[in-house]
Amino acid sequence: SHPFGTIDTFAHEFEEDGKLWEIVNRVKLICGVSSVEVELMNNVLNGTDESIVGLGADYCRALSASLFASDFDRVEIVELSSDDNWLEILDGGEVDVIAGAILDFGSDVTPSNETETGLSGLAFSQPYFYGNDDTNLFSQSKSPTSSRAMATSEHDADWSTFVFWVVAASFLAEENEITPNMYTEAPEVKFFGDQFEWMFRGPMLTGVNYGEMNLRNNDTLPPRAEKNLLNSGSSP
Repeated sequence: SHPFGTIDTFAHEFEEDGKLWEIVNRVKLICGVSSVEVELMNNVLNGTDESIVGLGADYCRALSASLFASDFDRVEIVELSSDDNWLEILDGGEVDVIAGAILDFGSDVTPSNETETGLSGLAFSQPYFYGNDDTNLFSQSKSPTSSRAMATSEHDADWSTFVFWVVAASFLAEENEITPNMYTEAPEVKFFGDQFEWMFRGPMLTGVNYGEMNLRNNDTLPPRAEKNLLNSGSSP
């Protein structure tokens, strides 16, 4: 995982009119998930579970737990079709974040002041899934070899940063073998103020450990290998 730097002292206050406080004041995160992933999981469960599950949905619930002091149920998960314009949906505020977005350079560098629609482009977390030639998970118009990540609008750097580090914390949990009953092994985050001290501990209390997340969703994921393994430092 990426080093977190100095997070044990207050250093940054989120903008009052930003996306993060909008979510907190709403008391609910709205998280988009690829309908292809949802369909795969529903087929595996044979319609026996009414909740939306899968790797992307796990990250949606992780964000909820991070924002609301371990409460992973303060989230509305919205299915998004590959025909939807995900950039418009984000910029229009229909969802706050999208799980399973293709990590695409063109989307990342779209300048808000030069597009016909004024859209801001996408900001991505580090990838949480790397595809391969035999995998069609989260299929959209791009190749299944595309990397998948959480995506936010570039319009709000605070919110994009928050999402990035929550995803990064899932890899920290696996590296350090942090399970829910060991959640205090995760650092408290004082960087953003008292309300967000449990930015890492909240998700880990609810089982946000990348290895465990893969096991929970192994019926819809290929065997874990290559880039989807932790880097042990034994290879470049």
